[in-house]
Amino acid sequence: MPGYIMHLAEGKIIQELLAGTDILPEGGRALFEAGLLLPDTKRKKEKYTSHFWNDADMDKLAIAPDLGLFLAKYGSRLTEPVMMGYYAHLHLDWRFVEALWPRCFQFLDGEGRERILWDEIRQVRILSRDRVVPVNDFYSDAWYYGDYSRMNRHFQEKYCLTVPDPDPASLARLAMDEVCAEDLEDVFSELAFLFAGKAGHKNEPLRVFTLDGLEIFLRESAEFFVEEFTHISAFGIPT
Repeated sequence: MPGYIMHLAEGKIIQELLAGTDILPEGGRALFEAGLLLPDTKRKKEKYTSHFWNDADMDKLAIAPDLGLFLAKYGSRLTEPVMMGYYAHLHLDWRFVEALWPRCFQFLDGEGRERILWDEIRQVRILSRDRVVPVNDFYSDAWYYGDYSRMNRHFQEKYCLTVPDPDPASLARLAMDEVCAEDLEDVFSELAFLFAGKAGHKNEPLRVFTLDGLEIFLRESAEFFVEEFTHISAFGIPT
């Protein structure tokens, strides 16, 4: 899934697209950015709840959030900037799995056939390189996870990203079953560490994704989100 910095970068594009509207007022932008990070305050198995995964998808390697589950529970609160940010996070994660991954790589079994179930996948074909690597090697610093730190500096500088600074009293009023606002402090500390350039790769080319492809994807996803969110704001949640 996208890391903190990609979520904040898309958040900047969303704010740009909504400029001049009353959908996200200036005073709500810090809370919106905090909401962009809230689902990732939970790690590993706890992401099942914070990312609204569907039970029917749990045997897949790639699990995208079930946006319908979130909207059914919290759709009436999307006017709250923090909840709008939370939904934008889930929306980008969903797009990452459903739209970006198929452009960049394919999951294969031992015979080279495409598969989606975790226990059937043995290798991954990286499309930009026409190279096949074992799935355990793919999910490592050498390939997939390494690209996160290889891309971070680019997005940080392009979108002038900083650690969100929401009003603590407003965050304290957050009422959700899946996350706790207090846990954002750990995420903010990690972001400060990343922004200080104390971790990750520097000026290395990406190995799975491409910066141009990611830029196109983020812009597409932000436009898709704004179009959908504007429709929901005007007409309500589709049934």
